[in-house]
Amino acid sequence: MTFSRKIAAGFNGVSNKKPRDAIGLLQEYARQNYLFHGSPRGDLGTLSPQSARDTNPDKAFNIDTAVFASQMFDMCIPFSLIDRDKLPDNLEWKISWRETDNGFSILPKFPEAWRSYLENDAKGYVYVLPPGSFTETDGAQWKSRTPVTPVDRIEVTLKDLLQCGAHVEWISAPSSTQTARPAHKA
Repeated sequence: MTFSRKIAAGFNGVSNKKPRDAIGLLQEYARQNYLFHGSPRGDLGTLSPQSARDTNPDKAFNIDTAVFASQMFDMCIPFSLIDRDKLPDNLEWKISWRETDNGFSILPKFPEAWRSYLENDAKGYVYVLPPGSFTETDGAQWKSRTPVTPVDRIEVTLKDLLQCGAHVEWISAPSSTQTARPAHKA
């Protein structure tokens, strides 16, 4: 089945197989202007608006109820790997990015206590979303206030994030009630 026919056929929500080249497939969707959403859950048939889990009172763009997405699929991979059912919820992690000669590089900072899980066991899902109902709120985040049906779901791991050129920093994180900070440009 060609890529265009796969899109036309739609996402059936059944397959859990990881494509041979997850990043290549995500790049193809990005070239076609799809948006992306990362989740540790692989069973989402429709994404419904929810409150942001990483709400920061200083960042008004993230205090909202919406389906959150990004044009940058690699920005979504870290969010897909953080499964709060398998990780301590009281540790903080951060994500930012920096511009490079080839575009940008994702800079996640994960607690050292999560390292073994993220390197060995974690898998997540990047959902590919049609952009029609979304509005852009900043350079990294788009919002839809209505439910969105994905056209595809792609399984990813930390290795895929590293393949994108991300630079992971493992930090000794103190306990915190905040689970993440909104994405921002470094």
